[in-house]
Amino acid sequence: MMTLLWNPDESSLSPLPPDTVIHNAACGLGPVTRSVLATTPPDGIGFRDTDIAPPMVGIFNQASLANKWPVKAEIIDAQKLEFLPETFSHTFPSFCQK
Repeated sequence: MMTLLWNPDESSLSPLPPDTVIHNAACGLGPVTRSVLATTPPDGIGFRDTDIAPPMVGIFNQASLANKWPVKAEIIDAQKLEFLPETFSHTFPSFCQK
C-alpha cells in the first residue's frame, strides 16, 4: 500500500527560504522541480535532482533545458547518495519504489 504524503501542487507549498537546497529523489519527469519553480522561489534556491533510471534522467534534463530550469539531474540511487546530507536542506521524493 502506498501513502501519498505530498501532492506536488504549488498551492500546497510553504514559502522556502533563500538558502534552501532541495534534493529531489527519484525526480522522474520533474513534478517537484516544476512545482517549486512555479511558486517563484527566492533567488539562491538550489536543487539536487537524482534518479536511478538513466532514461528518466535524460528526459528530465531535456525538460530542464527546454524550460530553463536551474538544475541538471544526476544518475544516483536515492538509497546510496553520493553526496552528504548536509549539502541539502529538504528532500522531496517524487516516487520511490523498492
